[in-house]
Amino acid sequence: MRQLFKNETIIVIWIAILIFSLVISPLIFDISLAQSGNVNAPIISHQPPKIGYKGRSLSITANINDDIAIKNVSLVINYGGNSRTGTIPEVKAGVKVPVMAQVISNTKVYAGPNTKYRVKGNVYKGEILNVTRVKGNYIRIMTDSGLYGYIKANSARMTKAGKFYGVSIPASMTNESFITYQIVATDIYGGISKTKVNKVRLFTKAELAALRTQMLNRTGTTTAAGPSPSMTKYFVLAGLVAVSGGTYYFITRDKGKDDEATVNVVVEWE
Repeated sequence: MRQLFKNETIIVIWIAILIFSLVISPLIFDISLAQSGNVNAPIISHQPPKIGYKGRSLSITANINDDIAIKNVSLVINYGGNSRTGTIPEVKAGVKVPVMAQVISNTKVYAGPNTKYRVKGNVYKGEILNVTRVKGNYIRIMTDSGLYGYIKANSARMTKAGKFYGVSIPASMTNESFITYQIVATDIYGGISKTKVNKVRLFTKAELAALRTQMLNRTGTTTAAGPSPSMTKYFVLAGLVAVSGGTYYFITRDKGKDDEATVNVVVEWE
């Protein structure tokens, strides 16, 4: 009898374990998965600045969706052999901004928020875009292929909305030739999203002026009448090859016609 009781007890225990594994365990797994935030991690729409000025503050901004409430947005920055992590606050609390949008009609991508700016490319109906800025009737977008610029707001419909976050890296951190940074967003369930580690090259005004002169001298296109129109495309491409990150474009562009400056953010780390 005692042996039979032991055998029956063992059988009951095994049945209980089986029921637990088939019914209860999946529920626990689902709960833990939701708490980890792996299902719906935040979406970060961010266009990194490619260059900046040495010894001046540098604005970093991002649109981040809040389908799940955002707990914290931080900036991890490396400069001059140092590393620091600081909070990126929400700017304009309560104001909703687009984070992602879908193109509803084929449209041109402009360098600035107006059709008078140069055309950089095209986006097509059905394409999904990240939205990094709103400027009047235009939105600044970035495609998966890396194309960025402005399109008319009515040529796309918003699919994800969120909040605008921004901070200015203080001038004390921009005294080297470059800095690197990464944005990290965490939701209330622990879901984490990170941008890639972005590198920003930093120059003084004198360095930019010298670089511009050096590039123009190398191309041999400077004359009393100005650059030869037939050579314009050539030395623009040569400049982009010589200096990565679009520095050539930055130091030679007509600022009145083609302004792609990042939105100024007044909040600054102390």
